[in-house]
Amino acid sequence: MSEQPAETTRDGWSIAEACIRQGIRVRAPTRGGSMRPFLFGSDLLEIEPIAPAQLTVGDIVLVRTPTQEMLAHRIIRITGHGENRRFDLKGDANLRIDRQVASADVLGVVVAAIRDGRRIPLDRGWRRVAGKLWAWLTPVRPSTYPLIRRAWRPLKWLIHALSSPPTRRKRRWEV
Repeated sequence: MSEQPAETTRDGWSIAEACIRQGIRVRAPTRGGSMRPFLFGSDLLEIEPIAPAQLTVGDIVLVRTPTQEMLAHRIIRITGHGENRRFDLKGDANLRIDRQVASADVLGVVVAAIRDGRRIPLDRGWRRVAGKLWAWLTPVRPSTYPLIRRAWRPLKWLIHALSSPPTRRKRRWEV
């Protein structure tokens, strides 16, 4: 599922799109889990206008799809130059690239998520670095999932064993 507006009408998104195109920062609700672990379906996204020439791999962008949906996904690859620039997008939780969009379809860049009343910046600090790393590891990640799944049970047991205090079994004669 895509990070889309939660019960927002097309008119509401038309207004948001007009504001972004005029250089106004907007906030919009999302739904879906395709951007986990960086964005959750209950987050409020802060979207800032940006020139497509300034976008880089790893940025989360809001785009208008050919079916007139709004979609917030991460840029995985950039092809072309100038007006002919195209962006391959993928949700962080998805295994494959979802779609390719033209630079004209990009409305803005997601700079923050508001979660539980707290603003979480996504355009700087360790979250930006983690997002870029996540994008660059896209070709490798699908092949590592089976290994991670196989290793998870023993790792979970080891983490639990190391984090819990040692317990001593009671002997039969102890009360």
